[in-house]
Amino acid sequence: MPEIIKLKAEDYRAYNAVNYSTLSSMVDDPRTLINPQRETTDGMDLGSLVDCKLFTPNELESRFHIINIEKPGDKMGQMIDYYLNNLIPPSLLSPIGTEELNEELVIKAQQIVGWNTNYKRDTTIQHFKDKALPYIKAILGAGDKTIVPASMLATADLHANKLLTTDFAGVCYLLNGEGSVSVPKYLDFAGVQALRINYQACQTMQVTREMLVQLGVPKEKLPPIDYFHIKIKPDIVVEHALGIDIHDLKIISDAPKNFVPNYFFKYKYYIQSTLYTLFYKLLTKQPVNFYFILGSERFPTTVIPVGCFEQGLLGWTSATGIRYKGVLELIGDYYWHYEHDIFDYTPEEYYLINHIFIKDHTTKVL
Repeated sequence: MPEIIKLKAEDYRAYNAVNYSTLSSMVDDPRTLINPQRETTDGMDLGSLVDCKLFTPNELESRFHIINIEKPGDKMGQMIDYYLNNLIPPSLLSPIGTEELNEELVIKAQQIVGWNTNYKRDTTIQHFKDKALPYIKAILGAGDKTIVPASMLATADLHANKLLTTDFAGVCYLLNGEGSVSVPKYLDFAGVQALRINYQACQTMQVTREMLVQLGVPKEKLPPIDYFHIKIKPDIVVEHALGIDIHDLKIISDAPKNFVPNYFFKYKYYIQSTLYTLFYKLLTKQPVNFYFILGSERFPTTVIPVGCFEQGLLGWTSATGIRYKGVLELIGDYYWHYEHDIFDYTPEEYYLINHIFIKDHTTKVL
């Protein structure tokens, strides 16, 4: 049986292993491997809130800093960001000096973002005190917690309550682009919350070439490395008599129902479902089904990525001739970048450029 290491959530990101977000972002820009984008969106924060409300409600206060004031938008919001990011030391983020205001930095923030630059200094400072300072004081003491407004917490409650009272029977959309099919699929969130306790730890596994061969992967499709590590963070894993069901929860704002299948026609979701399925196929040696659950205030819908595993593992070519790499090839690329210390080009771009330069008898690149 493969060795599984369970990680704390705070250690997951730093652990040296591939996950689906790393592989999918690497496709567009290999430089994200050494300079990952860590910015979060309101949608991501909402998803984290719903996840916490459903599975680890006791962690709500330790993970989130709830404020009863909305952050000002537009350029005033940009001024706040500039001001907080450039405070040295960040006096307004500590209990000491909470009444102090760095007026020079306020004026510089005004100039940088171009907020009403015709205003006189005193007018600018007063506007900042009136509109920005209440928000800044509200986030004091947040530390490493995620700052979210109370309105977002209320929205998360709506999502969570809807998920807890939905039987998920109905239309299930196929990720192979061939339309939809009515499949009765029941998922009782209220009944499976306890199951999350067994699976909530982030997990990592070492995968060898031999394990992949035993799974039926052709030798010519194996990554050019002896072994690699993958890491996953499943939302719900249900073990039953017929195998393993993995459920991954995605929270979105309300949208028309015809939006649902299009939401998942994204390369990264093929990668995610494949990587998670691979993990549990190797771990349990049982049939594995992967389900996306689209969380909405009005109509949570189960989405089934039918027939995606082999495509996602080995790659495929679309009807229009576009070739998509599978997970195993992407993992090979991942280790190629680190082995050669090259992050500005994909392997194909590097070899193409190198070949052209050598052919032209000019200096090799890189």
